[in-house]
Amino acid sequence: MPASGFFEWRTVGGRKFPWYFTRRDGGPLLFAGIWENPPSSGDAVPGAFALITTTPNPLVAEVHDRMPVILPEESLAAWLDPEPAPPEKLQPLLAPLPAELMAAWPVSPRMNNVRHEAPDCVEPVPPPRPAGENPDDQLSLGLA
Repeated sequence: MPASGFFEWRTVGGRKFPWYFTRRDGGPLLFAGIWENPPSSGDAVPGAFALITTTPNPLVAEVHDRMPVILPEESLAAWLDPEPAPPEKLQPLLAPLPAELMAAWPVSPRMNNVRHEAPDCVEPVPPPRPAGENPDDQLSLGLA
């Protein structure tokens, strides 16, 4: 599943704030997923799809305890091969993307509203801080 980025939420001062994660080089993120075709019973039942998650790299770990599996381009053929592969061939692909290949920044809580679809959903905003916290304290997501 190709994507330009993904969101995770970090709780700061009892409120949740969204963060946007993307590739540092601007390339697409290639999420690993699994699907099941609908039964061939003639019913109009849709198939099922799920993204696979893994432990977070150090960048994502500052915000969340898991992240999507992001496949390197060179592993797409192995992941998308229609012939079932043995688990030992696919297991190494389920590792987190290295943090140095990613970038992250806080975004406006406006993006939490499903009716708000605009480019500003991924524009950086100042990092959230709990009330009364020293304004010189910054989160360590490369924003300080």
